[in-house]
Amino acid sequence: MISKWSESDAKTVREMICSEDEFINHRLTWLVTLQGLLFAALGIAWEKPKFQFLIILLGIVGIVVSITSFFWPLAIPASDREIVDRMGH
Repeated sequence: MISKWSESDAKTVREMICSEDEFINHRLTWLVTLQGLLFAALGIAWEKPKFQFLIILLGIVGIVVSITSFFWPLAIPASDREIVDRMGH
């Protein structure tokens, strides 16, 4: 389908989609950083038996973060479609 958008409409949509891509980049960077910090803390606490509760807590935090990080990318294609639909075909 040939787009009938004006140049300014196309530029606006392009900027909005680039903003969404930047948001994805920030979320993935924070995810990787947090997972690295959790593994470092786990490595420190692993050798000490008195930190058993901390090991369990780090595991739970890692699992929760991973699960929530799994679901948010599913909304990205929908938001890109919504941007295009709001501008009108």
